[in-house]
Amino acid sequence: MGLSKFPTLAQADGGKCRKFSRQSEWPPPLTHKLGGKGTILAKDAIYTGTREVRTFVDLNHGADVLIKKAEEEPKGSYYTTMGALLLTAFTFEAYLNHLGQKRIKFWEEIESIKVLDKYAALCKELDLTPDFSKRPNQTLKTLFKFRNAIAHSRSQILEETKEVSSKDEPYEPFLPGDLSP
Repeated sequence: MGLSKFPTLAQADGGKCRKFSRQSEWPPPLTHKLGGKGTILAKDAIYTGTREVRTFVDLNHGADVLIKKAEEEPKGSYYTTMGALLLTAFTFEAYLNHLGQKRIKFWEEIESIKVLDKYAALCKELDLTPDFSKRPNQTLKTLFKFRNAIAHSRSQILEETKEVSSKDEPYEPFLPGDLSP
């Protein structure tokens, strides 16, 4: 796509400023005021390039932000914590997919298997033996049990009888299913 398809500063400003000409003016003006309506950057080139987007990095950052927010304000942080846990699960799977594509030639064929099976395949490839009776591997089982309970949840009718106090919070959070390891 050529530069002629993009509006010039003169067009964007209703013709009030002069059109930038690369040959007659160097260096180019970096910014231009638009009648008190803000500043725009002058564009005189098109950048084309490639980059690797490492999704697991963004997901991990999102989980960290939510965890920090929940720690700063614990009261009312149920959904913040839920979001942090889900983003942590997504981070782990995205990281496995990142490594799997780089280390296992047939990764696309097994990419849709269960997350912990992907982890087992990568551990085998890397000659690692995870111990699921200890942390951090023990935490993975609980994390993905939680993730699957949320992702595949169904409506339920719960019946309970319990003593309550007027000093208790009116709604206690409920997560479907038993999430113990």
